[in-house]
Amino acid sequence: LSGRGSQIGTKGGKDTRPLGDKVFQQSQVRKILDFLRKTNYPNESLTSKHFPLSSKEFVCIFNFLYSFMDPRTDSVLPLTRFDEEVLKMLKTLHYPGNLSRSHFVTMGSLHSWPTVLGSLSFMCDMASIYSQKLFPNIIALGFPNKDESGFTTDRESKEKIQYEHHLDCWHEFNNGADEFPEQLRALNENLMENNGVDVERLEFLGQQKTGLEQELGSLEERGSRKMTDYLHKIESHINEKQEEG
Repeated sequence: LSGRGSQIGTKGGKDTRPLGDKVFQQSQVRKILDFLRKTNYPNESLTSKHFPLSSKEFVCIFNFLYSFMDPRTDSVLPLTRFDEEVLKMLKTLHYPGNLSRSHFVTMGSLHSWPTVLGSLSFMCDMASIYSQKLFPNIIALGFPNKDESGFTTDRESKEKIQYEHHLDCWHEFNNGADEFPEQLRALNENLMENNGVDVERLEFLGQQKTGLEQELGSLEERGSRKMTDYLHKIESHINEKQEEG
């Protein structure tokens, strides 16, 4: 994208939204303002009277909305000379309408503002989807709970449990730890619990096993002593017979 005639959108394409309709414009402004208020946009004094927006306010709102899609980025658009960058960003996001650089250069004009508002409305919709649909369900989307046949189960996926374990170890590592016994113990317990293993029953069986091993060892020790005594008696008896003979 370069030059004054830079644009996005299919040649001859048409945005089906009634961007030129005043009632529709008002509804889009209300939608944007409602989202900004709910999500604590810094400029609390912003009202519908500030629309059409100044270039600076447009950039601030655009950057704020984009941060819901990529929280790592605070300022995807610069405050000045942003007209080329905004086209690139909207193209990356697959904006469905037609936009040109001139719309943003003259955004306050009656000709350009409806189109600019349409792009900001699109950004608001995208931010809503990310913040309300995608991010709250990111674990479910990234680690679906399915069995080997692909059917949904009520158990967490093994990959999710392992992922959270690695996160715990990473936090401990950043705090100076080189070994992670507590995290490994928690991982083992979580995996067993997730697979329906009765941990308390397992511990009880382990205690029983230890007790039986101790009892077996005691019996073997007593049996060994009895056998030794018996062999001594046999040896003594043989010695006595040999002396008599």
